[in-house]
Amino acid sequence: MRKKYRTGPNLFFIEFIIVLFFFLIVSTICIRVFVHAHLTTLDAEALSFAQTASSSVAEAIKAGGDDEQTLTAFFPQMRKEDSCFLISYDKNFQVCDPVEAFYTLTLCPEQEGQLNEADISVTDSKNHLIYELPVHFCRPLTREEVLS
Repeated sequence: MRKKYRTGPNLFFIEFIIVLFFFLIVSTICIRVFVHAHLTTLDAEALSFAQTASSSVAEAIKAGGDDEQTLTAFFPQMRKEDSCFLISYDKNFQVCDPVEAFYTLTLCPEQEGQLNEADISVTDSKNHLIYELPVHFCRPLTREEVLS
């Protein structure tokens, strides 16, 4: 007697495994693309925030806020460490305590005669530089300085 081999179900099973493998590869690629897009979005948000915060501090300095009293009037959350000023932000870009900080804005002003310079930088919790803004401007002479 001859045995009859049935190839139909075996062939279906092999095709099913191939289709399943194909969908597994495609879904893996899609997940990687979506994760990369999400990380790019987070980086773009952080960069946009850093630019806005740095510009605000630069405008305050240009408006005459290069001393500690004026800077803390513009930014009450600003604290001084050594010769630099710091503002701490959480993951949602809200001002927070330095212990909970995820982003830190650092302002290091320097004054040499009439020339004022400041380096403004924003870093994340791992100390990676997100944005840096050097600021240079001349302080106008006061009337007393001109007359003397």
